[in-house]
Amino acid sequence: MRLYAGLWLAAACAYDQHNEVDARIRKALKKSLEPYPKGESKDDAIHYVRDVLSFPESAVLVYDHHVIVDRRFLRPEKSRKHVNFLASIVAKQKSIKNAAYAFSGNSTGLCGRDMGAKRAPYPCVIIAKAYGTKQPGVLVPNPYHHDLDYWSALRDHIKARASSRPWKTRLPLVFWRGNVLDRWHAPDDPRYAGDSCENEFGNHARLAAMAESVLHPDLVDVKCFSKHKCRARDPDERPCPDEQYLYSDTMRRVQRNSSLITDHGHVAKENYTRYKYVLNLPGSTSGSYSRNLNHLWFLGSVVLFWKARFTEWYFPALTEGATHLTVDSSTLALAVRMLEENPKDAKVLREKASDVDHRIMCPSCLAAYVSEVIDEVRAHFALGKLLDDPCATHAFFDALNCQRRDLVIIRATARPAGSFDVSEFMQRRLTTNTTFAKTTCHEIASRAHAECRARDRSILGWLRAKLGGWHTAQVSSLDEPPGTRRLRG
Repeated sequence: MRLYAGLWLAAACAYDQHNEVDARIRKALKKSLEPYPKGESKDDAIHYVRDVLSFPESAVLVYDHHVIVDRRFLRPEKSRKHVNFLASIVAKQKSIKNAAYAFSGNSTGLCGRDMGAKRAPYPCVIIAKAYGTKQPGVLVPNPYHHDLDYWSALRDHIKARASSRPWKTRLPLVFWRGNVLDRWHAPDDPRYAGDSCENEFGNHARLAAMAESVLHPDLVDVKCFSKHKCRARDPDERPCPDEQYLYSDTMRRVQRNSSLITDHGHVAKENYTRYKYVLNLPGSTSGSYSRNLNHLWFLGSVVLFWKARFTEWYFPALTEGATHLTVDSSTLALAVRMLEENPKDAKVLREKASDVDHRIMCPSCLAAYVSEVIDEVRAHFALGKLLDDPCATHAFFDALNCQRRDLVIIRATARPAGSFDVSEFMQRRLTTNTTFAKTTCHEIASRAHAECRARDRSILGWLRAKLGGWHTAQVSSLDEPPGTRRLRG
């Protein structure tokens, strides 16, 4: 038991080491906060935290090394995954500070508080920007890393398989498996905003890449994994306005006969290592990020990006032509042929992709970036002036109307080493079993009050020692600091 505790402590210390976040990523993070008014005072922090917590479906509070949300926050799966991931970071990285923010798991990155003509005073923390870097919001990793320990185990599992498959033995094809769906909607459908094909970009890109498998089967292996998940839009029955997303002849052919681009059965992530080249395509829901990209960097393969405008948190540190190649329907097969003819170029791309994994996608790297986001949000909105002052925090939560709140503390999943199920089935699972303990605003206030009194007793003891008992009565009035009384008032 003592040995296990020692190993756990060593692992926790390893995660707690602050990896240096790439300067380009840090710069983009700071820039994403610039449009929002800076907080200067405790009052500013109070307004910010009160506003964030007034929307329980999106509010995340990190306080005293606990991740606290309303139970309503846990309804969407991506929200559950986000706080599970965050809780695993907080459990290991003890330097995570107190903070609060609004989170949106929308794959587009669109968020209610950031929409409209007038910019909201506070941002949403989001997982992708479907419309590019100018889109508002603060980026964090998408939620499909599960938790730090699981991500570490999955990485090790896949990298072991990659090392068992030398480059020369791999298939000289670019590989992808997924689905293609029909996202067209009637122009007058009240359930949707925007034009009929607003969300067709990702599916059009996927169908175009699949068509290349028919045209260049010796170079491209991009297919659906199920005929039930291979339902592209019929361009005659459901046309896009202004001739958007036109189909080539081959795209029309495979749309009518999906068996040409279907290879039944999921492919486990470790089996992507059978291929020299792997492709990342935009998501089928809105043409934004795809979780597929998370694991492509440590396959030992060359990573190809389909040309798209979406961005994730680490994209500022990527370099076209060095870490990856960007392709479209006119260049996909050509890129594979070029790399086959120039193995030295392929070697450089593979090494740079591995470097992305080592410097950016490692578990401690993800933890370091999330810590950086929290630090920047705290600094920008002066959250330390409220949440790092236990007396002020006590007064805030004591006065907060929590009658309709159902708060819970998210518990990080603890697993013994070697107990991770990284089978194909588990890799495909999307459900997240969130474990939590109930809490209340009163409990948060009481915890802060205890810290407040302990701090004041310490200050009082120091003053008494310095003053030698002189004016003890006056000094005793510090039991409730003036700042707390003002906040109560």
